[in-house]
Amino acid sequence: MPWEGEYIIRDFLEKHRDAELIPLNKPFKQSPILPGTMRAWPHIHGTIGFYYALLKKK
Repeated sequence: MPWEGEYIIRDFLEKHRDAELIPLNKPFKQSPILPGTMRAWPHIHGTIGFYYALLKKK
């Protein structure tokens, strides 16, 4: 659900210019909605559903 992850991070980055996204590339595929972030899906990865984004203050 992008409104619980990708959209929140995207909006945060737009409002906080002193933050930047550190791209993730493993262990799951990147989100097509916000490249550099990723999701774990229960039906695909056998895990709980989870959204990953790594942010850093500039």
